[in-house]
This record gives sequence, C-alpha cells and structure tokens, in this order.
Amino acid sequence: MNRRRIIIIVVVVLVLCCFGAAVTAILNQGSNGEGDQGQVEVAEVEDAAEPEPEDTQEPTEPPATDLPPTDTPQPTNTPTVAELLNAVIADALGRGNRDVERVAKASKTLDVIDVEWAINDNLSEDMIRDGVKLDIVDVLKALDESGIEYDFVNFVGTFSMVDNLGNAEEMPVVWVTYSKDIVDQINWSGFIFSDVYEIADTVKMHPAFED
Repeated sequence: MNRRRIIIIVVVVLVLCCFGAAVTAILNQGSNGEGDQGQVEVAEVEDAAEPEPEDTQEPTEPPATDLPPTDTPQPTNTPTVAELLNAVIADALGRGNRDVERVAKASKTLDVIDVEWAINDNLSEDMIRDGVKLDIVDVLKALDESGIEYDFVNFVGTFSMVDNLGNAEEMPVVWVTYSKDIVDQINWSGFIFSDVYEIADTVKMHPAFED
C-alpha cells in the first residue's frame, strides 16, 4: 500500500514538473515577443524622427540671348607734345632732296619751339633762297593749325657750304625767330611768302642766302 502511494506521488511530481516547464516556456515566449515588438516600435520611432532630405535644385543658367556681343573699345594712345610736334613739322616740310635728314630737330622747351631743318637744293641760288622762305611759311601755318601752344618759334636752316679749300660741310645758314602774337595775325589766304622775313622778330643769315 505504501509502495503504491509512493508511485502515485512520484507520478504527480513528474506531471507537475512537466506542467511547470511548459508554463515557463510559454511565459518566456510571450516575453520575447513583447521585447521584439518594443524594438520594432523603437525602430519605427527612430525612422520617423529622421528628417527627410531637402530637395536641392541645381542653379539654372540665365537664358541665352540673341543679342550680338558688344565690342569693347580698345584704349588709344594719345601722342605726346613732342611726337605731335615732330609729326606736324615733318609733314609740313615734306621729303628732302639731299643726303641729309630733313628734320634734324623739332622740340619744345617751356613755351619755345626749336626747329632745325635741312634746306633743299634747287636749280639756282634764287630758287634755293625762295625754298627757305616757303619752308618757313609752311611750318608756321602748320603750327598755327595744329593748336600747339607756344610763345616763340626759332628756325635754324642748314645747307652744305663749300669753303675756300673746296671742302663741303653742312652748316647753319639761316636763323629766324617768330612770336606767336605775329603768327596769329597772319591771313594765310592773302599772305605772300616773300614777306616772311619782313614779319620776323629776328633774322640772321649767311651772306650766300641774303636777297
């Protein structure tokens, strides 16, 4: 009788142990499911908290126009007074006919212009002397029209002169000075070139070039 009770007790204990193990497994499974659900919810919250990327638009180029490109003006070099003076005098005198430089000097110091030029050769002495007068008139008129400011202009004309020993040398033969006040009074349309020495402030010349 006692043995039978012992067997029953052992069977009951085993049944209870199995039942407890089953209950424990069910509880553990339920707790694991709740944990996973919590993780999922946290993940969903984190995903919802992330800001959405902003739409970035690439800069748009300005619309092309059919207008032609504008030409940028190029800077121009303004000639200096010395360059202008040389150009004016060289143009007035023209080309020379001797083997020397036609314009030897053309400069301006303060308000005084100095011109040294080579007198052209010609068929006769009278024509050479007339050529000197015409050269002076041409330069005075060109200076007057150029607008270059001055008070006085000095002319020095050179020519090849032969000494008593037969040696030729280029040397000054005519020196003439004019004031701007006199030049301003000249009426170029009626002026006679042969009077150019008569209106000069100072005149000096080699005897061979005297009238």
